[in-house]
Amino acid sequence: MRHNKHHTWHMMLLYHLMQVCILGKIVPSPDHAPSACQISRDSVYGGNLVNCSSLGLKGLPADQLPDNVTTLILQDNEITSLSNNFFSVPQLSSLQHLSLRASRVSTIEIDALSGLRSLETLDLEHNDLRLCTDNRSFPAGMFNHVPNLRHLFVGFNTKDRSEIPGCQVYSEHIDIFSSLPRLTNLSIDSLNNTLHLGQEFAQLTLLENITVVCSFVISITNMSLQGLRQLPLQVLSLINFQLEVTLFELGVFENLPHLNHLTVDDSHVGNHKILLALYPLSNRNMTSLYLRKTNVFATYSIPSVALDDGIITELLSRSLRSICLRHFSWIDSFLFAFKPNSVTSGAWPDCITSLDLSRNKLENIGWVPTLFEVIRLKYLSHITLSSVLTPLEESYSRLIDCDLPMTYGDHDTRLQQDTHSHASPAVTNSKVHTLSEPSSQNDTYNYAIDKRTLKLNNKAVDNVTHDQNQQSDMILSFLEEQAHGPQRHHFKNNGSEKVDNRTHSRSQNPQRMLSFYEEPAQAMQTSQFPYNGIITYYFPRSLRTLKIINMIFSPMTIGRLHIVCARNENFEELYWVNNQLLEAKGVISNVETLKLFDISGSIFDIADHLFDTFYGLQVFVIREVKPDTFFRSNSVQRLLRNLTNLRYLDVSNNRLNSLLFPPDTFSSTPNISHVILSQNRFSSIPFHLENTPNLRFLDLSENAILFLTEEEREALDRHVSRVGELVLNLEDNAIACVCSQIDFMG
Repeated sequence: MRHNKHHTWHMMLLYHLMQVCILGKIVPSPDHAPSACQISRDSVYGGNLVNCSSLGLKGLPADQLPDNVTTLILQDNEITSLSNNFFSVPQLSSLQHLSLRASRVSTIEIDALSGLRSLETLDLEHNDLRLCTDNRSFPAGMFNHVPNLRHLFVGFNTKDRSEIPGCQVYSEHIDIFSSLPRLTNLSIDSLNNTLHLGQEFAQLTLLENITVVCSFVISITNMSLQGLRQLPLQVLSLINFQLEVTLFELGVFENLPHLNHLTVDDSHVGNHKILLALYPLSNRNMTSLYLRKTNVFATYSIPSVALDDGIITELLSRSLRSICLRHFSWIDSFLFAFKPNSVTSGAWPDCITSLDLSRNKLENIGWVPTLFEVIRLKYLSHITLSSVLTPLEESYSRLIDCDLPMTYGDHDTRLQQDTHSHASPAVTNSKVHTLSEPSSQNDTYNYAIDKRTLKLNNKAVDNVTHDQNQQSDMILSFLEEQAHGPQRHHFKNNGSEKVDNRTHSRSQNPQRMLSFYEEPAQAMQTSQFPYNGIITYYFPRSLRTLKIINMIFSPMTIGRLHIVCARNENFEELYWVNNQLLEAKGVISNVETLKLFDISGSIFDIADHLFDTFYGLQVFVIREVKPDTFFRSNSVQRLLRNLTNLRYLDVSNNRLNSLLFPPDTFSSTPNISHVILSQNRFSSIPFHLENTPNLRFLDLSENAILFLTEEEREALDRHVSRVGELVLNLEDNAIACVCSQIDFMG
């Protein structure tokens, strides 16, 4: 038997035929999942991490615990009750992280946490615990045993709406929180129909991060967050609204003088109303603002309400733009259009670094002008635009088994495999998720707060009443008055303080909307360009990533134009995914910095020389492009001819066969290491392995391969002897296996 590393491709073949082994490791059958807890080194706390998730446990598996357990994960079990001294075993004396998430816990006795004095994180989310006075699950004094607790998660525990009307919870919180002086991170359910965090929270003098699960909230008033006013709170998340919010007063954020991250998720209070409610945050420094599903509910009988709510004017966005904000996400909120200057003036040109407007309706009316305007945002590095049709699960192709070193400026980084645009706000996840995999500990405590000094110049709205119309009129009136005079913005960016004095200009004439472009840029009003000539587009200087997904719904013709990209020295990733026809027969120049290009699912009519200037491209994803005849009109080999730095190519699901993919396809791309050819019509390995001396991953799954010839096996052996290891994926091919033909099994 030869050395195993020379036969990685053999073992992968055998795995996909028999599901016996992968790279020499035994793979257990799903019917024989391990029944014992998994033990590994705790990379966060240095002791042992014990993962006992999803084992059907009804109690503590003390006999399976090693010494010096610092992280214990008991989530997804059936531990309904935590009795006194439940955790009082010597192995847990140094425990710092405990997760009982989704384990059906309904009762906790007063001394259940005895012996856990070192505990810092306790996750009890998604259980059946009650905070109400009657039959309360949290007895007074239960937290006396964990004086060092810093992170407590008890949200997502109220599932029955019948509990809400009679629930008197807030006065009872006092005896719960009085023994938690070090708490900095909290998730909790709002158990009343009216959101109210009162003085019972005043004892949490170190609280920096709170997540409120608003499942049954229908009213949010100016007094809802009053109890947080004296706290050093920097992160607030209002999430999981399940009922229509019928009352949303516009002074609700006045009680948050230190706020740095704000999330409002699934509230449907109205886009215009949420913008007006940001007024108390004006002229502040903030790290992130994440808004999702803030649009109004509108019936089919009055669609104009939803349309009006989705059009953002310069005046409405004035408070938003006055916040020196680094990351802004406004997702899935039926946004139809941004009028000129509504996102590119105020403090934003000197502050904003990432802008995510995914899963909206901008493709219908007004996204192109917004994209052109963003050249004013000098620090902008990431833009995401996608339509509401973009799938939640997958916005565009993932990189498969890819850990490629990519050079970005002076930094060597790794390509991320999961690049979803919708999944999370720009702020790092503010709460600890104790996942079942031990590796999840590497991400624990990614809630870190930016503690830089905030320079505030916040003017309050005087005499704010409970009448929402009066509030709106007052704020709009104030904004209108300010719109005609000079405005002074105080803000910081990257640690250096700047003061910007600028005279605010009104919305430009639509005919002159793009007149701010530098020469020789052209003012482009529509998607139909002249067929010849040169056109220059100036990028924001810091732009690194641009994602345009499901945004083109009508053919876009740029003819034989020579498109010159200017000021794009940092531009490295472009996602043009699931868009309609782009006809381009000309040349695109000054794109040498581009390293990743994803055109999956899009429709093209292009010249085969279009990518000749993409010299620096390292990752090229051409998955399921249209029309089906694309590769009959465009030779793969010709498309790749000048991409000499290419390392990763995905041309899966394109009906390719050996006639459309010649053996010398990679003759000009010697650095290629990952080739994804899945879901095509290949009956053999279609290219010469000699042309790919760095190939380490080849995916030929879901093709028409019946067997590997002796010549192919010898070529694979020679290749593996050169590179050391090759992963060959032949899953879901109709291969007939005779194990005696595989030499290392003989």
